[in-house]
Amino acid sequence: TVARSGTSTATPQVSAAAALVWSVAPSLTADDVRRILRQSAAPFGAATSGLGAGVLDAAAAVALARPQPIAAPSIVSLSAPGARSSGGDTVRIVGTALSGATVRVGGSIASIRQSTSTSLDVVVPAGRARSTRLTVTTAGGSASAPFFYDDRYVIRRQGPAFTPID
Repeated sequence: TVARSGTSTATPQVSAAAALVWSVAPSLTADDVRRILRQSAAPFGAATSGLGAGVLDAAAAVALARPQPIAAPSIVSLSAPGARSSGGDTVRIVGTALSGATVRVGGSIASIRQSTSTSLDVVVPAGRARSTRLTVTTAGGSASAPFFYDDRYVIRRQGPAFTPID
């Protein structure tokens, strides 16, 4: 075998690596691909100068270019006990990956009052008395929890707590 080096040998290898990078992330620009190829290059073994960014590492370049998956949301808890509402109530949803979420209760969209990656405060749309589901949807997927419309109104009174006796 004959040892080969230089641009005549490197050009087809770099072109192939660039094609692999574009295959996993077709929206990248030529400058993006160039940056990724340079960032993913392995350092030369010996001290050298003027030879470029390093040794081409096509696998590392593809891994660097591959879009990272977006985490699916999860619901850890709902603030209303048993997630009961007559509509118009504010319910806090605690979970993970909740940024950019939309919330549906049954088939209706709930209004979001406050949103972070770990909590949502939503105003429950009006609905009829029944059991349904509250569903949180993001770009990463969706998560749901049981939800109950309750048309009975809670009577609140001042003073000491009342405990019914059977």
